[in-house]
Amino acid sequence: MNFAIASYSAAALAFALLALVLLAGWRARPLATRLFVAVAATVVWAAIVAVASARDSVPFFWIFGAEIARDACWLTLLTAMARDFAPRWLLSGAHLLWIGLLCAGVFLRLVGHGYLGGDGTLWLSRSGLALAFAAFVLIEQIYRNATSFIAEVVALLRHRRRQPLCL
Repeated sequence: MNFAIASYSAAALAFALLALVLLAGWRARPLATRLFVAVAATVVWAAIVAVASARDSVPFFWIFGAEIARDACWLTLLTAMARDFAPRWLLSGAHLLWIGLLCAGVFLRLVGHGYLGGDGTLWLSRSGLALAFAAFVLIEQIYRNATSFIAEVVALLRHRRRQPLCL
């Protein structure tokens, strides 16, 4: 057993445990649902990559589809979290990015292998880098605006302490 199989299997197991924890405290809120779907997609991705690490050849669409699906689920969660304060072009651009990369990857794989770098690893690495950058920008937007949101909550709690309990 090589290190890749062990590490991706451990990742699948860890995210499966996280999915069970999320199910145990389930509340049907939109962000909770998106988080659960993203965690489940990560379990599937890690399992597919673990199986791919054990085999000599794996179809490009298995790995590429799992990578794009996982990233799309996490970007959907991040755009939902940043919906109130991030620019609209950023939110729609994140979705257009993963949809465009998925369509382009499928098209290029079916039309010509030369554009994908032989077995597709070049396209897979570049699309993964673009999606990771989009996630980084969304996380930065959430972090930047989280401090103002926390300040508002603290101010509201301080204000509530001054009011009588009956209000």
